[in-house]
Amino acid sequence: MRKARTFPWKCRWCDGIRLVVDPAFPAVKSWDARSRTAELRAERAALSPTHFLRDQSQPQSEWLDAIAADQTISDPVCQRALQFAREWK
Repeated sequence: MRKARTFPWKCRWCDGIRLVVDPAFPAVKSWDARSRTAELRAERAALSPTHFLRDQSQPQSEWLDAIAADQTISDPVCQRALQFAREWK
């Protein structure tokens, strides 16, 4: 008989499509079962610079300046990244 696998994770948030758990080590894991639409791809692209700048321990005002000046991302992605950066707590 096979023993059931157990995970040392606690569910932190779930909406039926997305799941975020807090594992035993200092990181957060998330799973997203939404369809891979153009809107979702843009959202993920917008989160990337926001996460990067947040992890640099810079003030939020510097995030906004850096995102606005980034010419490697399209205007819609830039606008979404600025929105994420403004809403970040």
